[in-house]
Parts: sequence; structure tokens; C-alpha cells
Amino acid sequence: MTNPTDLTKQPDDSSSSPQTPSGSINVNPTLTNQLISINASAQAPIKLTPFNYQIWYTQWYSLLIGYDFLNFIEQDRKTEATGNSFLFRQDQFIRSALIASLSPEVAPFVVGDKTSYDVWQSLSKMYAKPSQSRIMSLREQLLTITKGSLTISEYLQKAKSISFQLETAGVSVSAAEFALSVFLGLPSDYKEITAALRARDNVVSFDELHEKLTDVETQLNRDSNVITNQEAQEITTVVLGSNLRIKIRTTLVQLAIEVVLFANFVKNLDIQLNSVGN
Repeated sequence: MTNPTDLTKQPDDSSSSPQTPSGSINVNPTLTNQLISINASAQAPIKLTPFNYQIWYTQWYSLLIGYDFLNFIEQDRKTEATGNSFLFRQDQFIRSALIASLSPEVAPFVVGDKTSYDVWQSLSKMYAKPSQSRIMSLREQLLTITKGSLTISEYLQKAKSISFQLETAGVSVSAAEFALSVFLGLPSDYKEITAALRARDNVVSFDELHEKLTDVETQLNRDSNVITNQEAQEITTVVLGSNLRIKIRTTLVQLAIEVVLFANFVKNLDIQLNSVGN
């Protein structure tokens, strides 16, 4: 993340530093008289869609904590900001950065929001608490997830993302439930390791699950490469053998032709000799 000193800083045009009364917004204790313009594309590159609110929220919450801007989005300070040009302008910088981090399908919903607080609250109401249908959909996704062509790391991260979305919606996903969902979506190549892990008395952790399944994946890839090499050698042997047989047949045909030509030559020569003798 870019350091605060690397941000675009706009000097305040007021004659003196704004006083911060008790309980009001502390813009930034280290950069008084400086307006901070957040570069959303660099510091919060994940744009909000209807399906990734928790990830988007996490990156922005950390960013706002880092610059001591939480009060802007957690408390409605319209009255205070209206009477303070500096706070109002800083709030608009934050509002602009928030809107810049929204996808085209989400941005229209906050067009009428005038402050960063309004934008934040609107997004929270829309996406922070998924509907029951959304929760049921996530549960179904977790139960029916399959590895397919994904690597083990990609597969586990996909399952973890669904689990995280359920957790943030207030639906607890136990380690046992998570592991079972992962096991059910694995191909038969992993049946031995899944049987061993399911037979254990203690539930396997995510890190151990990743380690064990990755080990099996590595072994399967190694075996696949060995089989591929063997198949290549067999194909090469077949091709070489086929080429050799073709060459032999060609040589035999050429010899047969030469024998016929030689026989004709001898026959013609014999006829000519008999003619001369007569």
C-alpha cells in the first residue's frame, strides 16, 4: 500500500488550520492542513460487484483505518462538514474514491449519495446482509463445488471464498463441513487420501488439507508425466517399426522389378543371338 506521504496532497486555502473540537472528525493527525486524495485504482484495485462485497469491504476498511478516516463513513457529519470547508472537501475526496472503486453495475445505485457516509451506508444496506435466497445459493455452491480442471490451490481457495461469504452473512461453516464439501468435489484419484482424512478422530485444518491434497496432486502429475513419456516411446517405436517395414517392402518391390527387367533383357538377348546364328 502506498504510504500517506506518497499521496496527492492539496494545501488548504483557509488562513489557519481547522480546529478539531472534541468528538469531531480527526482528518489526519500527521497531515493537518493537507487534503488527501486516495488513488482507488492503486490502493483499492478490487472493484465492487454484486458478488464480492466482503472482499471489497476488507480492502477499504483497512485503507480507511490507515488514514484515520473511519469517522467519515461511520458517522453522519453533514452538519459539521458543511460548516468546515476543509472537512467537506476531504469528505468529497473519499466519496470520489469510493465511487471510483465501484463496477458499472453498482455505481448507479449511489449517484444520489452526497457524502462518503451516504455512499458507504447505501452499499452496506445493499450487500452486507445477503438475502435468504443468496445464503441458500451459497450453501448449495459449497455442497456442490467440484475440482474439475482447477489446481488444488485454486479449488480450495474457491471453496474458502464461498465459506467466507457465508461466515460474513452470519452462517457458521464448521471445519468438518468445509472439509466434507471439499472431499465430495474431488475426483476418484483422491479417494485414498480423502478416506484417510475422513477416518481421523480430529478434523483436518485448512492448512493441512491444502498440504495433503497438494502432495497427492504433485504425485499424480509426476505419474502422468511418466505415462506420457512411456506412451511417446511406444509411439516412436511403432512409427519406426512401421517406417522400417515400408522401407523393406519398397526394397523388395524394387528388387522384383529389377529381376523382371533382367529376365526380359536375357530373353531379348537370347532371341537376338539365335537370329544371328541362323
